[in-house]
Amino acid sequence: MINFSNITLASYEELCFLLDNGYPKKSALTFVANHYNYDENERFILNRVAVPRHLVEKIKRNKIAEPSKLANQVFTIDIYNQFTTFQTLFNNEPIILCRDGVFRDIFSLLHSKKELLFRKEMIKKFLFNVFKLKPHYIYLYFDKQRSKSGVHSTKFQNILDKFELPGRCIVTKSVDHCLKVQTDVITFTHDSIILNEVQAGFDFIRWYIENNTVKTQLIDRFFNYHFGE
Repeated sequence: MINFSNITLASYEELCFLLDNGYPKKSALTFVANHYNYDENERFILNRVAVPRHLVEKIKRNKIAEPSKLANQVFTIDIYNQFTTFQTLFNNEPIILCRDGVFRDIFSLLHSKKELLFRKEMIKKFLFNVFKLKPHYIYLYFDKQRSKSGVHSTKFQNILDKFELPGRCIVTKSVDHCLKVQTDVITFTHDSIILNEVQAGFDFIRWYIENNTVKTQLIDRFFNYHFGE
């Protein structure tokens, strides 16, 4: 059981201070986490929420597109990144609001990767919500190294085809690279490194939370920030 109350505001602020002053994240995290005697799960969460200020400012200022500007755009979607967090919203599991204002899950602490389920109804719910944003076309990227990525991509493609939704599923060994090199697209991911490099990103999970009744555990431990119930 993960106890979020064990992670203190002081440790978060200390890690952010080190990151803001140019210390490498790995060594800064180890230094702070050792000082507070955090276990592996607590270190993972602290690492999740803390983002260097220069990335925070760049992502907030230049990278996150407004929903009103998405119509008729091409979307590129990091499926394992976005679909995992989307499922979390319906499993009553924690979603964390991080320093850069992006919501991220802690699925990997609670499950193995093999437990990510690709049920048809959940895939439909995900895709139908994506298309509420009225894209011109979508590209869904699946990591070839993940087990059953080919099966998963086929499930998504079948639903796209069945409902005549304009989109294509791509299985590749280099999802991050494919997302970074695209131009004139909106990228759906919560990976801060990718968000920093793409032309424009979109926080699909935040948009969904703001526009729907959500009963998942929205952790605002460091930000006093509330969405949902």
